[in-house]
Amino acid sequence: MSRFCDRCGKEVGIVSSTTTTADGRIVSLCAACATLPAAGPGAGSFGQAPSWAQSAAGGAPYVPSPSGKGNLLAILVGVVVVLALLVVGGATMALLVLRRPASKPQVQSANPGTPTAESTGSQESAAPGEGSARPGQVREANWDGTKPFVCKGQEQVVLRNCSGSVEDTAVRAEERCKLTLVACKLAGRTALEVRNDAEVIVQGGELTGSTGFGSIAVRVSDHARASIQGATILGTEQAIRIANQASLKLTDVTLRVPTEAAESRWPFSLAIELADDAELAMEGGSVDWGGKGVQLKDSATLVARKTSIRSTRRDSDRMEPVGLSLTGGAAGIIVEGKIKGPRIAVSIDDVSSLTLQKTVTEGEVKSEGNARLKVSKDAPDAEASLEQLQTTLRNVRAELKPEHEKITRYSKGACGGIFACYKDNFPGGAVAGTVLMRVNATGKVQSTTLQGNIPPKVAECIRTVGKERTIENFDGPVGDLVCTYSGTITKGMQMLSIKSDYRKTK
Repeated sequence: MSRFCDRCGKEVGIVSSTTTTADGRIVSLCAACATLPAAGPGAGSFGQAPSWAQSAAGGAPYVPSPSGKGNLLAILVGVVVVLALLVVGGATMALLVLRRPASKPQVQSANPGTPTAESTGSQESAAPGEGSARPGQVREANWDGTKPFVCKGQEQVVLRNCSGSVEDTAVRAEERCKLTLVACKLAGRTALEVRNDAEVIVQGGELTGSTGFGSIAVRVSDHARASIQGATILGTEQAIRIANQASLKLTDVTLRVPTEAAESRWPFSLAIELADDAELAMEGGSVDWGGKGVQLKDSATLVARKTSIRSTRRDSDRMEPVGLSLTGGAAGIIVEGKIKGPRIAVSIDDVSSLTLQKTVTEGEVKSEGNARLKVSKDAPDAEASLEQLQTTLRNVRAELKPEHEKITRYSKGACGGIFACYKDNFPGGAVAGTVLMRVNATGKVQSTTLQGNIPPKVAECIRTVGKERTIENFDGPVGDLVCTYSGTITKGMQMLSIKSDYRKTK
């Protein structure tokens, strides 16, 4: 017989009694269950409560389990079935998610009349839902042109057919923003500024720098990148400045002074300035400027193909406009271009490099100091891409940099002690001269040559200064310390233009 009660499932050491159900089955009962009365019709001699034998009066009859272990087994089976259903259901949902088609890139349009990116002049972008795009979205923005428009963060913004004129900066992109301007007309002290790793594409339109000190139509700086295609850039003081490892590409772009300002062009203005490892690539287009055309310094690079650069105004011999000038370790390649200056078309010095291929020059081509100038009547790089030419220039720049840094260190002392000689031996008046001190292989000055109208006592003093001079940590090459100066010296004042240099002996 079973050692479990068939009514309550309790394990018992000794079966108290047995009974027979109405259908003839024999069941075992413990002592407590054997004394319970029968309940309900059809119970026979097996007493049971309705909540146990039947769900209610007239409900389904109770079918006893062989033992308490049977109830436990049923529970375990139920749990396993539920878990299986959950697993199958989860897998089905995962399959549905995996098979869901990829969403397409979204283009979000700003609501008319709301700030877009930043059109209020503050430093915060509009909140999501007010015209600001989420990362990865390209947003078509609206701008009324009365306040500065700023794109920042990782926004991707498009402005089409916009027009704006503000006092300071009309449009600024910064902090990795990606901005596209299509057929926009901008004006301000700075029409467009791109900085801090931002990327900007300009397609058509007009960018105008307003008249006034510090006006620059386009500024690109701090590792930013910009591309301007088929646009016109206007200005009276400066059109473009690229600095601090930024890069700009101009394709069929026209730079010029506004027609209404043609008679009052700034004589010392500058069309394009590159500094601090900046890069400029030009394809087609023209630069027609009243002052200097294009100026490179501080290891900047320029690639230009089929581009015209023209400097047209000559105001004085002291501030001579130049079509193209390179200094300070800069490097350039001009292919099938045209360069014109009032007197000087090209000027290159100070450990810089320039290659002219099949390029027409109108005016003098000056190469001074440690410059490297190569002129070719053919154009071997006519079919090369601008990117390939830029790579070539980066290699040239890397080669020039160590030499430029060394020459710069040497040249800092070229004028040392010379003006003290004037202070002690000159009554005052106009001065002009050039002092060359020949440096030997050890860095010591071995001879001094004077050029210009230098008073005898001043000249004697300068030669004494030369005899005592030695360049510290000198490691070649042999050359000349050169100090060129002009201006006025009096007992209480000096007004001088000074240039110091170190030139390798050729």
